[in-house]
Amino acid sequence: IAAAIAILVFFLLPSNRPLKYTASSEGLSLTLPADSKIELSPEAVVTYDPSGWSEKRIVRLSGAATFDVSKGVAFKVLTNTGSVEVLGTAFDVIQRGSSFIVAVKRGLVAIQSQTDNQQLSKGMSYMRNPGTEDLLSYSGTTFTFVRYEQAPLRTVIDGMESLFGIKFEGATPNKNRTFTGFYKTDDLNIALQNVIWPMGWTYELSGDKVILKSEQ
Repeated sequence: IAAAIAILVFFLLPSNRPLKYTASSEGLSLTLPADSKIELSPEAVVTYDPSGWSEKRIVRLSGAATFDVSKGVAFKVLTNTGSVEVLGTAFDVIQRGSSFIVAVKRGLVAIQSQTDNQQLSKGMSYMRNPGTEDLLSYSGTTFTFVRYEQAPLRTVIDGMESLFGIKFEGATPNKNRTFTGFYKTDDLNIALQNVIWPMGWTYELSGDKVILKSEQ
């Protein structure tokens, strides 16, 4: 009996290994220690180590996610193309390939990419051109236009969701589909026409939802 108890206790001991979560096609909602929250977009991957969380809050992200960070020690999001550090705020981060997009909803964040260091406050956004290190836009209100060169369509859609505060539903873009072109950010309908119609798709706009229709 003693041996059985010893084995049971051994397997119940907590692990110090980092936790990894991969969102399904429906996305994933996570609550981190101390009530910080992450909304992962479809197929996004996040990894973090809960041990020592009260002294060091670091999350690694691949894909797109919305963060709502509780107050406390610095909270850092690391990606392959840049990092974001905050104390307590809400913001979006998109990292796909070499693209890096951050949109701040509340508070103040510090941005570090391969060639830039910037600070963003509420309403400010930052984007780098996929495939290059050219700074596309950096503004205290919104982007004038956003340009893409052979960018995955999923990256373009993620960026539009953050900038316009919308959500795409319906048909799912092919992973191999790319987009070259630009859209202005002062008119959602025109921006959707610039991106969706050249791809042979149609859409229906209902409030903050954009319903994508299959390719013709």
